[in-house]
Amino acid sequence: MVGVLHQQDIDAVGQGCNVIAHLILARLHKDRFAGDLAAGVAGRRIGLPPMTLLYFDAAPDRLVDTESVCRPWTPGLGRYYDWLLRRFLRAAEAGDDDGLFDCITASAEYNQTVVALPRWEEWLRLATESRCGLMVAHSGTFAGLLVPPERAGGMRARLEVMTGAPVFVEQP
Repeated sequence: MVGVLHQQDIDAVGQGCNVIAHLILARLHKDRFAGDLAAGVAGRRIGLPPMTLLYFDAAPDRLVDTESVCRPWTPGLGRYYDWLLRRFLRAAEAGDDDGLFDCITASAEYNQTVVALPRWEEWLRLATESRCGLMVAHSGTFAGLLVPPERAGGMRARLEVMTGAPVFVEQP
């Protein structure tokens, strides 16, 4: 699947930390996706491999007031996400699934400094051992694993046992 970054979508995202999530979600929904002009990705065509997103509420008893989530935006953080997005784009161009999953997980890891999720180390270990990407809602409690479609069934069953809760599926 290939998507195009459109100028009118660029301001909708703003921060590099959301660009990767939008690229993945757009891939799953076969839709246009937003990008970050500052990172120089507007107008690029980006092909992503088939992926399945298995997602769940990582803290079902916790409510997060998303409007009050404070995400300090510093120049250092901007440079980090610019570097991460460029790394993500190189991995996409090279067809490097492991590189894509690593970038996705790195973005989620940073988010633990903003909205920390319980059992984070457990989800991270599962993603690393299973060679999946770990995603999180950047202002909520949902987490998910991005997996190649052929491994989705087994990973879903494993997640359901681990979480004791429903695991939802988004497929391309």
